[in-house]
Amino acid sequence: MRLMRNRTLTWSSALMFVTAAVLVGLFITVKAFALTPEQVAERDLGRFDAKVDTEESLAGSMVALSSLDIRPPVVDAPATKYVEMDWTADPFPARYQLVSGRWPSRPNEVVVNNNHKLPTGLRSVGVVRDRFSGWNTILAAPGTWATLGTGGVTRTVYWNGPAAAGDALGTVVTRDSHEPRSWIERFPLAYWIPALTLPLLTVLAIFGLTLAWARRTRTLLHAIGVRQTSVAIAATAWTMIWTVLGSAAGVGIGLVVRAIIARDRVEPLSPLPGLTEPVSQILVCTLAACALYFRAKTPAGTASTARRCLAILLGGVIVLQVAQTGGVVGAMLLTATVGAVVLLLAPDVVRYLAGLLPQRDPRLRLGGNQLRARGASAVAVLTAALAPALAMITFLATDIANQEAKAIPDAAPHQIVVSGRNGIGYAPPPEVVAAVTTKISGPVIRTRYLADRRLLVVDRVEDVAALDNRTLTPAETDGLNRGRILTFTDPTWQATVSGVMLGDVTDGTPAAVVFVNVPDDDAIKAQQAVLDAGLGHGFVLRHRPPEPGFVPASLTAVALGLALIAVLSAAAVARARARALRGYAGRLSAIGLSRRWIRQVLLVESGVAAGVSVVLACVIAIPPMALAGMSLRVPWDQAGLLAGVFVLVALASGTRMSIVDGCISLRDSHL
Repeated sequence: MRLMRNRTLTWSSALMFVTAAVLVGLFITVKAFALTPEQVAERDLGRFDAKVDTEESLAGSMVALSSLDIRPPVVDAPATKYVEMDWTADPFPARYQLVSGRWPSRPNEVVVNNNHKLPTGLRSVGVVRDRFSGWNTILAAPGTWATLGTGGVTRTVYWNGPAAAGDALGTVVTRDSHEPRSWIERFPLAYWIPALTLPLLTVLAIFGLTLAWARRTRTLLHAIGVRQTSVAIAATAWTMIWTVLGSAAGVGIGLVVRAIIARDRVEPLSPLPGLTEPVSQILVCTLAACALYFRAKTPAGTASTARRCLAILLGGVIVLQVAQTGGVVGAMLLTATVGAVVLLLAPDVVRYLAGLLPQRDPRLRLGGNQLRARGASAVAVLTAALAPALAMITFLATDIANQEAKAIPDAAPHQIVVSGRNGIGYAPPPEVVAAVTTKISGPVIRTRYLADRRLLVVDRVEDVAALDNRTLTPAETDGLNRGRILTFTDPTWQATVSGVMLGDVTDGTPAAVVFVNVPDDDAIKAQQAVLDAGLGHGFVLRHRPPEPGFVPASLTAVALGLALIAVLSAAAVARARARALRGYAGRLSAIGLSRRWIRQVLLVESGVAAGVSVVLACVIAIPPMALAGMSLRVPWDQAGLLAGVFVLVALASGTRMSIVDGCISLRDSHL
């Protein structure tokens, strides 16, 4: 028990408090975004046992009609969900809650959730709250759809009883059909990889920081005839105590974050998840790391050789992963393997870089010696803490870039495309063209379409140039006149058709009418004119910049949680290392060196360690995304901000020192 009173051991072991607290808090936070099977059943099935999308009928069932094509008559109308069924029976009591008014009972009566503008002919008789969606919602009485007669509709049959009753009608959905997965289960980098590696490396950092104390204590215990295992027991006990306390603190952190998220979230959060698995994993990993550290009797030279051989072996695994894997999960597993190789080689990298420091300046020489002797464990844990955060923000930026690359505008710039509801291969109704021409009087290009070859056919070379928004080269003009096919350079037309050619009225079927050189304001007026005429949406397409990429709130929470782990780990390692180096700083003071001189020595060590950690973390986080075949985008501003905060936190506490009992005390932390 007396050994457990040592302050160096106590504060070094507190590293596990930070690691366990943030990991458990992150687990609780991310799990909050994944609905439970019971919540999914409340949302999708309500009072019923099963459902199936079918045009057939089933005795004793209730039928619902749903569509996303019914929207209010405004330009750029928000996504609106239309559902028609017998709402007086309250089929979804846990999802839709009547706030005011009454449930619709006659055709064309509806209730809405946001008091938004309704399509012509519908009458609102109440307001509901949708607990599972923030979309505009229209809940209509039976018979309403027949009066609208536009758009596509899905017919769903709900019933109570055995699911087998609908097997012959299609794919039946029951209460046990779905097992929702959170981002923790989908992406290993979101939690499981940090949860496996950080406890192990934190234990390594703890025992690296207390190595000098452990050696002195073992020598003293051996001299007085006491078993040296007392040191291992004391260190393991403190580490496990801090792990348990950190796990408890993580529960509090998770509950606070859940409460903050719930204030602005439309969908309900899932209930508090079971914590046996994550807490047990952290405790087992921590205990196993302690046992392996104190049981290992391998000489230093043999251990280094084994470490390098394992790194080479994992290098071969990386080659296989690059050749065989792809996608998000493959990139994350590759990141983990690259991380293992980098961390195995971290001691060699630290020693090599420390040796590169100039030897003429004694401060650089002393800082390099300290880093070479004791810095490897700190660099390893800091690298492991920072790399997942950098990898996650890189993945999110890459995912957004891929979303934006796939988002093609509805029409080319300064053009509007007027067609049938089913796409440009269909001619628009005459009344739609008439409504558009009341607002637009510019050039018009009437097209035809070869469906089997996905080719657009126009009359003149000038039409092709106008559609592609450029001047054609003489070779392209000559090719078109000779009957060749030209590929569009505009990304919208490239995504829509395979190419364009010249032809006469017998080539292809009548298709879209394209107005070119249309100002943006006139394009909006043309769309509104069609809506005012009661003709509905979908006939007129105009150019709109792609929507920015969407990142789920749960993944944002993961990135923030991992960044918090990195920053708190930097602070915790720095503070523990500061206390471990008090004796060293005191000896420098005893030989007459000034506090400023000693501070500079310690800041050299801190700065090099933090800088090496940032570089190694970038090596782990960034290249695997590209090697796995993803279109890489690195958010250098966010990565730079995180790295800057990380380094500043590690260095900040090395700026103030005071003399206590004749030796230097470090008021703040540093590596």
